[in-house]
Amino acid sequence: MSKPDAIPKGFHTVTPHLVVKGGAEALRFYAKAFGAEEAYKIPGPGGSVVHAEMRVGDSMVRCSARSPRSTERCPPRRSADPR
Repeated sequence: MSKPDAIPKGFHTVTPHLVVKGGAEALRFYAKAFGAEEAYKIPGPGGSVVHAEMRVGDSMVRCSARSPRSTERCPPRRSADPR
C-alpha cells in the first residue's frame, strides 16, 4: 500500500493561510497587486467569501474570513483614502 501524499497536488511544503475581513475585497486586491488567480472559492452570504485558494506565480495561498466568534487576529482593513 502506498503512503498518502501529505502535500496536495499544486501546493508546496509550506502554504500561507491568511485570515481576513472582507474576503471578496481581499481577493480583488491580491489579483490586482500580485496577479493572484482564484483556484477555489466557497461563497458566503451577501457576496462574502468564507474560504478561497488562489495561485500567485507557482504557489498557492489560502484565505478565509474571520469568524465573529474567533480569537484569530487579522490585519486591519484600509480605506481607499490613506488619510
